[in-house]
Amino acid sequence: MKISGCVAIVTGGASGIGRGLCDVLLQRNAKVAIVDLNEERGKEVERIFSESYGTGCARFIRCDVSIEDELKEAFSRILSLWGRLDIVCNNAAVLDEDDWNKTLNTNLGGAIHGTLLGLEHMKSGSVIINTSSTAGLSAWKLAPVYCATKHGIVAFTRSISNAAMRDQGIRVNCICPGRTDTEMDFPRHKLRKEEIEAQDSLPKQPISAVTKGIIELIEDDTKIGEVLVVCETDGTKYKLF
Repeated sequence: MKISGCVAIVTGGASGIGRGLCDVLLQRNAKVAIVDLNEERGKEVERIFSESYGTGCARFIRCDVSIEDELKEAFSRILSLWGRLDIVCNNAAVLDEDDWNKTLNTNLGGAIHGTLLGLEHMKSGSVIINTSSTAGLSAWKLAPVYCATKHGIVAFTRSISNAAMRDQGIRVNCICPGRTDTEMDFPRHKLRKEEIEAQDSLPKQPISAVTKGIIELIEDDTKIGEVLVVCETDGTKYKLF
């Protein structure tokens, strides 16, 4: 897919990997909807992007992706604004082991709803990218609920991708970043000192390493149902099941 001229939605787009991805898409001459729950931050990011790339190229839409009706409204607003939708990046996530319903509905529910809405509104040749994690490929005892949601995203992506391509010509892929330099952190209050020290000793990769992988999954039309792992310690590789 050629990104120039496309319209994209990025959930969790006001910070971290989502913000970095919005920036890279704008650099490639796409129009981007920055979908996020944090209104103050989202409006500021829209202002910064508008100054850098031109008025109207980026729009912030406040949305809690764990609420299906809000996500439906976000999609409707994008279609009303730009008349098309070519790229859906279901990236929003939280790590809250105490409020496991919030983690489940945001991470896995948001990715499922976002994918189904994309399949409903997008045309053949479009692409959907779901953000999982290396925690979606192996056990992570420090955050079992978060880990379960990320496993679910991998399984959902792989399971729906063939039908999406066969029936609608829409590619669905998954990115699994390792520890990345974002604000998201593990639940420190539940851990012993040695566990915290062990986690803090792990290297953090730059956001740009992850966005590079996502762009590859978007641009390469041969990537269908792929799970791309991007990890500072192990490098970038496609997961074989």
